[in-house]
Amino acid sequence: MSVLMLLGWKTAIFTTAALLCGTLLFLLRSRSPRIERLGWCCVLLLGVFGGGFAISVPYTVPLPPHEPANEPEPVVPAMTLRAEPDSIPVTFDVRPQSAPEPTVHGLNDVITPHEPPHEPLHEPGPAVPTLNAFMIYIAGIAVILCVHALRFAVLLYKLKTAQAATGEYGQEWTLLGGPANRLLLTDGLGPGLVATPWGANVVVPRELWEETTPEIRAGILRHELAHWKNWDLFWAGTSRILAVVHWFNPVAWFVLHRI
Repeated sequence: MSVLMLLGWKTAIFTTAALLCGTLLFLLRSRSPRIERLGWCCVLLLGVFGGGFAISVPYTVPLPPHEPANEPEPVVPAMTLRAEPDSIPVTFDVRPQSAPEPTVHGLNDVITPHEPPHEPLHEPGPAVPTLNAFMIYIAGIAVILCVHALRFAVLLYKLKTAQAATGEYGQEWTLLGGPANRLLLTDGLGPGLVATPWGANVVVPRELWEETTPEIRAGILRHELAHWKNWDLFWAGTSRILAVVHWFNPVAWFVLHRI
């Protein structure tokens, strides 16, 4: 199966599954975020793992050089024929019946029949449109991954100046059930739940935190803690990895925003 056929087959499966999932959720009138997330994640999994994995990347396999048969041709010794006493002796190299007839070049010469040069066989070269489509597909995945890596690097750079909330802000966080030292005050970043190499953290802008009342701060923290307890970072990261396989399909980005 060629790359274009495989991607087309997976796209058809993914799009059909997304339409069925959206229709089913609409008919069930489901308001549970967990049920909706589970349904759309199943759609992404079906779009990646459904339809098989076999990808036939076109390429040319060089054939081995021409080799003689395992059993050598029988060698018949040259022999000299003399028809009459006064005739000129001529030496022939007797070949198998499939070889062309020998010709006489001169006296007492061993005549070797001329054989046409062997022309090596070559398989047809790669299909250029299929190879170009495959390279464009891989380049699209690489670009998306590089963009995500760059955004993550910018996030880590901005978190260098972040400080763990202490005092009144720290107490509000721990009273709501938040892990210690996981509430970070930043300069204009947040509020939100972010993933870092040292674990998940809730980041809030310092200026906003100083201007708002304790009730508003508690509401924001409860919202972020709900994301934390529902493993939203895990679901978001996994769904982005699965959706990148269908980066060319707008349905994939719609499903990604529904999770």
